Amino acid sequence: MTLSMQFTAMVVMVAGGIQAALTFDTYKQLFRPTYLWRQLATDLLFFLTQACILFYFLFLVNGGVVKLYLFLAIMLGVSMYYALFQHTYLRILDRLVRLFRVIVRGLIRLINTLVIRPITWILLQVFALVMLVYLLLQKLVLFIWKVVSWLVKPLIPEKIKKNGLSFLTKCSKIMYKLFIRIQSYFKK
Repeated sequence: MTLSMQFTAMVVMVAGGIQAALTFDTYKQLFRPTYLWRQLATDLLFFLTQACILFYFLFLVNGGVVKLYLFLAIMLGVSMYYALFQHTYLRILDRLVRLFRVIVRGLIRLINTLVIRPITWILLQVFALVMLVYLLLQKLVLFIWKVVSWLVKPLIPEKIKKNGLSFLTKCSKIMYKLFIRIQSYFKK
């Protein structure tokens, strides 16, 4: 292994250490769970993934030869990140997260205003129209029923009048109560 290859591997490992620390801060700010066991499991997976990424970088540079000074270079990169870049990066990350939240809230409001509210309004109007037609038909049927019952009432025997009309009255009351419940549900 030549000196330039070793120097390149060392520079790449310092950059890999900076990348690992930067990625860990991002993970910690955005995705880290609060429960201890989940946190331990995801941290373990995170560090295994970072180890694979760092080994891949090393493999590209010098064929995957691991030496002690490369671990020191990774620690140097992590230390450089925490000493020089962490404060600035976390501020930038916080601003980006806030910007993302503002954009998402704006999109939700836009979708609500342009899509959800008009569809809800149209559905309410259609429902009101259906209810109006239903009420008109109900009034018409009731009127026709009264006219027909007034004309036919003298021809019906007394026994059928008592049982049949009371049954129809009960059905009418049940339908009216059901209609009132449906109407009150949609007014909420």
